[in-house]
Amino acid sequence: MEDSFSCGFIFGIVTAGTLGFILTRIRESRMRMRSRNRPLDTFPDSQQSNLTPGGIVRESNLATVGCLFWIIVLAIAGAVLYLLAIPWL
Repeated sequence: MEDSFSCGFIFGIVTAGTLGFILTRIRESRMRMRSRNRPLDTFPDSQQSNLTPGGIVRESNLATVGCLFWIIVLAIAGAVLYLLAIPWL
């Protein structure tokens, strides 16, 4: 019993860390996706000198692809973690 608790505890920490990392990347990508619709004066001053409309749209499009990538990674990680957790269920 004590050994299964330790394995489950470690598995839970690894699962929470993995899902937290992936969900953070999805949140960051979604925030960058919305930059296309923001006025230029709402960007930080450090970015103001390098901003161009084309660059903003390009970054937003790349963030969309990144968001889709991380959603797919989330689905795969969820499936793998579920398959690994089956022995403990």
